[in-house]
Amino acid sequence: MSRYPVTVAEYRACVQAGACQPLEGVACFSEDLSTGIKQGFNNFSDDDRLSHPIVCASYSDAQAFCEWLGGELPTEARFEYAGSGPMTGADQIVMFPWGQDLSKEGRLSDADLCHVNIKGTSSNANNTDSNPDPFERTSPVGFFDGALKTRDQGGWTDGPDTYQTCDDTGPFGHRDLTHNVMELVGDGPSSYQDWVDGFVDPEMAPNCIGIMVRNTSWYWEEIHHCLVTNRHERCIQPGSLPTGMEYNRDVMRFDDVGFRCAFQ
Repeated sequence: MSRYPVTVAEYRACVQAGACQPLEGVACFSEDLSTGIKQGFNNFSDDDRLSHPIVCASYSDAQAFCEWLGGELPTEARFEYAGSGPMTGADQIVMFPWGQDLSKEGRLSDADLCHVNIKGTSSNANNTDSNPDPFERTSPVGFFDGALKTRDQGGWTDGPDTYQTCDDTGPFGHRDLTHNVMELVGDGPSSYQDWVDGFVDPEMAPNCIGIMVRNTSWYWEEIHHCLVTNRHERCIQPGSLPTGMEYNRDVMRFDDVGFRCAFQ
């Protein structure tokens, strides 16, 4: 599985090669459809976010990009394994790349003060830290590596001069697995209880029209949303769509959902 989510610059390269559809002017949603349709922020034409994850791509857009590289969208099982590792014993359970324990107050007990890109929260601050998240939405891929970053490195205009990042490197070297954008997977949506005898079936047929996404995005506020096992069904109800909009999974475009690719 690719180490980082696909960036704006990479998706533009696919468009220039004629293998992907351009996203100029493409409307996408903000937040979950269950709260009502809201206009989202499409970053395809934003030259200031070339190193940020591309958002507002449909399921078919993401598939086309991965096929251009000779890959495919990862299954949900692949994505969780990349974030959690084998987890062969109770002492190997992974909650966050940078720490294990989450207290009732929302603090990571085994981490120094550090930040992740979720609505200005930090890992030990209860949202009251004086050094808040400077990114309004997405952040550059790979930015959160445990280092103290400067304004020039991050490209933000407002906020602190320096920013202490958490190290989000997964057990196999993958990055951005717990924040920044949620990510499309190739299978589902399906519920864990639907899987036979508790085993993951990567070819499970969807139980609704919609998409399955892993990870956590910049939109969410609480640190527990950064669990590496986070999964989200986003299903379409026909009555929730505007008149004339086609009823299929490709209408599910969101400003906090990106993707990465997997390869055999």
